[in-house]
Amino acid sequence: TYSQVKTLIQELGRDKFEELSQNGLNIGMLKAACELEISPRYIEASYEGHFRCDVDFVQDRIFDRDDFMATKPSYIRIDWEATTRDYMQNYASHNGHIFFAT
Repeated sequence: TYSQVKTLIQELGRDKFEELSQNGLNIGMLKAACELEISPRYIEASYEGHFRCDVDFVQDRIFDRDDFMATKPSYIRIDWEATTRDYMQNYASHNGHIFFAT
C-alpha cells in the first residue's frame, strides 16, 4: 500500500495531501481510500468516518438521524445484520473507514 499512498500524493499533489492530513484525514483513512479505489478528488467529500464495524456505522446513522428510533415501541426488534447489508449498498468500507460510494 506504500505505492498506493505514493500514487495518491502524486495525484493530489503534496500541498493537497498535507491539507487533508491537517484536516484530520489520517494515513489510515487515506490508505483505505486507496484500497477502495476512491478517486482522490472525492476522498474528503465522501469520507463518513471510522467505526469499529459496519453495523456500528449503520446504528450511528439511524440513531442520530432517524426520529423512528427515538419513538419506536420497545417490542420492535431490528435485525442489524440485514439492515447493515441493505444500508451499506451505498457505502464502501475498509478497516473501519467508511466512504459514501460516489
